[in-house]
Amino acid sequence: MTRIPVHILTGFLGAGKTTFLNDLLKDETFSKTAVIVNEFGETGLDHLFIRGREDAVIELSNGCLCCTIRGELADTLAVLPDEGIDRVIVETTGLADPVPVLQAIIADPRISPRFEAASLVTLVDALNAPVQLDEHMEAVRQVALSDLLLVTKLDMAPEEDRAARRHAIETRLRALNAAAPILERGALDLSPALLDPLRLRAAALLPSAQHDDHHHHDHGSHQHDVSRHGEHIRSVVLRSDRPMPRRALDAFCELLASAHSAHLLRLKGLVSIEGEQGPLIVHGIHGVFHEPEQRGEWPDADHSTRIVVIIRDMDPDFVARLFAGFANLPRIDTPDRAAMLDNPLAIGGFSS
Repeated sequence: MTRIPVHILTGFLGAGKTTFLNDLLKDETFSKTAVIVNEFGETGLDHLFIRGREDAVIELSNGCLCCTIRGELADTLAVLPDEGIDRVIVETTGLADPVPVLQAIIADPRISPRFEAASLVTLVDALNAPVQLDEHMEAVRQVALSDLLLVTKLDMAPEEDRAARRHAIETRLRALNAAAPILERGALDLSPALLDPLRLRAAALLPSAQHDDHHHHDHGSHQHDVSRHGEHIRSVVLRSDRPMPRRALDAFCELLASAHSAHLLRLKGLVSIEGEQGPLIVHGIHGVFHEPEQRGEWPDADHSTRIVVIIRDMDPDFVARLFAGFANLPRIDTPDRAAMLDNPLAIGGFSS
C-alpha cells in the first residue's frame, strides 16, 4: 500500500507560509490536497485565508503543534479518508517545534501505515531571521530539520544591500543545515515536483550540497558544519558508494536510537542495500523510526547511500565513525563491519 505523503510547512512568525500555501493550491495538481492549519490562540483566523476546497481545510486551534495538540493532529489524520486525497499539507504556527509534528506522523500506529512524513519545508524571513535564530530555539529547529529552505522577503531589502544579505542568510542557514536546498522564494517555479518526497530527498543529498571537500574519501565521506547555534545543533552528511547489508543498516539505526535518542533530532536518507535495485528510504525522529520503505528505482543517476543525521550536543565525528564501521568503510580508528555486528560497543567512544 502506498502511503499518503504529508508535507509540513513551517517557518517563524511572518515568514509567508500562508501566501506560499495559497500559491501552491492554485495548481490543479493540488486539487486533492487536504490542508491542516494549526493556529495559536483562542480565535483562529489563518484558515480563513486558505484558498483550498472548503471541505478540505481543517483547523487545529488554541494551541501550538506540540505536546497535547500533537494528539489532535494524529486524531485528524486518523479519520481522513483515503479516497479523494493524494497528499496532506500541514501548516504549523510560527512558534511550532517540528519534532513533535514529525513524531505524530511516524510514531502513531494509526497514522504510520497510511501516511508518510514526506517533507519538512521551512520558510525563512531574510529580513528578520538573524534575530529570530539568535533568540528562538524553535526557529533554529525549523531550519535545522528542514528538507527544503525557502528564503522570503529578500526582494524587500534595498537593492544595494541584497547580495550581501543573501550571502549572509545562506551562510547562516547552511551552518545549521548541511544538506537542504536553499532556494529564493521570489525566483521559485512552484511546480508540483517541488514537493516530490523522493526527488527532494535526493536533491538535498547530492554531492554538490556538501561544502567541506577535505572530508571526502574514495569509498565514503561525511561532512558537518563548523558554525553552530550555541554549539548545540549540528548536522552530519554520511555517504558510501558500497551497498550495505540490511542487517548492518538496522544495527546502525538501532544503536543510535537506543543509546542516543535524546541527541538524535532527525535521521533521513536513501540507502543502497545489497541485492536491491532501488534505494531504501530511512527516516527517524529521536528514538522513533518509520518502517523503512524499499523503492524500486532511484530518483537520479547517483545510486550511492546518502544519509543526513541532525544531532544536538553530540560529536559529529562519533556518528561518522559509527556509520563507517557498519558500512565497512576504511578508517584507522574504527572497527570493521564484522566486529561492529559482533560487538557494537567495540567502536571507540561509544560509551561517551
